[in-house]
Amino acid sequence: MDREDRERAREEFERTRDILDLEEGRGPVPILDDAAAREVLRRAKRIAVVGASPKPHRTSHSIMRYLMDVGYECVPINPNWDEVLGQRVYRTVVEATEATGRFDIVDVFRRSELTPDVARDAVAAGAGCLWLQVGVVSWEAARIAHEGGLTVVMDRCTMVEHRAALRYAKRRDERIAYGVEEKSAAEKLSVAMKEAGIEEYHHGPVHVTHSEKFQVRIEGPATEEE
Repeated sequence: MDREDRERAREEFERTRDILDLEEGRGPVPILDDAAAREVLRRAKRIAVVGASPKPHRTSHSIMRYLMDVGYECVPINPNWDEVLGQRVYRTVVEATEATGRFDIVDVFRRSELTPDVARDAVAAGAGCLWLQVGVVSWEAARIAHEGGLTVVMDRCTMVEHRAALRYAKRRDERIAYGVEEKSAAEKLSVAMKEAGIEEYHHGPVHVTHSEKFQVRIEGPATEEE
């Protein structure tokens, strides 16, 4: 085995080790699980798509199109192109943030060994979450993002997780409709508030606000009324 073959074997070993550590939860920094990753998607509005391509056959292109179709504001990041899906392309997340505003998610379509620099860019931009796509695992990038205050998702697809969240919501609605699962107390309260035309409810330490997009949002201790 020559030097080049040994280097490839070492890289493959490290990649396999990193993936196993992720699957078994042995990594050096916390990685969001299914429910937490889907909650990030539920709350997000703006996504920087790093590695976005104007070529329709590329995965980054089809996933960015899907995310835009379901309502996310997506901004492509790629120094090699000027426009993707009708959107202006920026060279870095920092540049895009300065021009358009902060991102909730930085969705990364780059090789694992290139992601630490993306993580540094995301931290410098003040993004909310570093999301490494399926097959992309880098504990160095995860560490940089975590130490910079970002949450981290690895080896997951934003489109797949969004669709899974929609399927879960549909099944839960069906379970409630058939009486297999009851609405939570907060959901029941939200329905009653909507029917009564009440926008806000204060009781003890809880402040509940009815929302058209989500049934209820519990915001924490109520503000003392004057």
